[in-house]
Amino acid sequence: MLLISFLFCFAIEAKAQDDDFPDMSYLRTDVRNSSVVARVIIRSYEEVDRIGEKSFYALYRIEGEVQEVFKGKAKKGQLLEFYYAVENGYSRSIVGDDCIVFLQNNYNEKTKKKNLGEIENSRLPTNESRLKKLRKIKAERTKKR
Repeated sequence: MLLISFLFCFAIEAKAQDDDFPDMSYLRTDVRNSSVVARVIIRSYEEVDRIGEKSFYALYRIEGEVQEVFKGKAKKGQLLEFYYAVENGYSRSIVGDDCIVFLQNNYNEKTKKKNLGEIENSRLPTNESRLKKLRKIKAERTKKR
């Protein structure tokens, strides 16, 4: 019984730490390195290309409906198109996910067009702790101008 209580408390603590991740300095760095930071709900995604000599990565075009903007030129309700590279074999459906994305400007050599791409390993599931931190960072950035 004591072991079960310990495991339950450990699981609750781990969940609390996960909900609080990342800290403010980590988020500030990602915001600083991004052209657009927004909370989006993923509406669609499709594989559009293979990357690398042995096609080890797949490139996905993702369309997300903007819920809130923390940085950049995007508007609430807008469908925002961006790209994400991931290892082949990624099969999880992300449609409907409510997440925070950190996007940077990219240039596609094949199409000769600019686009937005996700910063690697930066997408976060939305929760109140992260939204509160990003709103604070947005307010700080607005004050500095």
